[in-house]
Amino acid sequence: MYKNKRQYAILEYIYEKKEATVNELSEKFNVSKVTVRKDLIELEEKGKIKKNHGGAIPSENIFLNETPYYKKNMTAINEKRKIGALAAKLIQDKQIVIIDNGSTTNEIASYLNDKEIVVVTNDVRIANKLATYPSMSVVICGGYIKTPGYAIFGPMAEDLFKHTLADICFLSVDSLNINEGLSYNFLDSVAVKKQMIKNANKVIVLCDSSKIGKKSFAKLCDVDKIDIIITDKMEPDLKKRFEEKGVRVLIAK
Repeated sequence: MYKNKRQYAILEYIYEKKEATVNELSEKFNVSKVTVRKDLIELEEKGKIKKNHGGAIPSENIFLNETPYYKKNMTAINEKRKIGALAAKLIQDKQIVIIDNGSTTNEIASYLNDKEIVVVTNDVRIANKLATYPSMSVVICGGYIKTPGYAIFGPMAEDLFKHTLADICFLSVDSLNINEGLSYNFLDSVAVKKQMIKNANKVIVLCDSSKIGKKSFAKLCDVDKIDIIITDKMEPDLKKRFEEKGVRVLIAK
């Protein structure tokens, strides 16, 4: 197992068990105690866990490497608005639509005032905006709110999306890489988004070009699990490679 995949697996295990010892992790992942200790040191330096005597516990600073929401919201504003406008055109009346949290997905809401649809979201800002539209039915999940920000995560959120049969899921992403797939800075993002895409007929990723070609800490899925990418620009060769994998690429202009 490669180091980054092993560290992700170790982190998932620690968060599931709430605490894990070096001996336990060594046996679980079939690596030496020296390797486990090195992994724990690196994870602690990233703010993902806290080492204790003989092992590690989850960190309260799991959001440490996340870009603050207000900074995300001020980045590539025009590009995100164009992406949101194009995404909204793909929605038809009577559909059930999942809209993931995020500064780009938030832009979709501005173009849905005339749509008669059901929207299920884990974003407080999106729900608040859509609730003002008379033809809209809005469902917001329970869970805990990640601060600073407007996203909702946790088992209650996961359970709602697990049982939501959606026509379309609009997904945000921290990084999009044709080889590494979709990835995120925040571990709990993956747990919720896995449930979002599970029962959606169509998965559409909204992604400004600054996120393409990069990779983040926690992987959600490979690109063959998505149907469409909407972005502001993409190199023709890369666009062709995505399309060869069955992923349609739409450029918002």
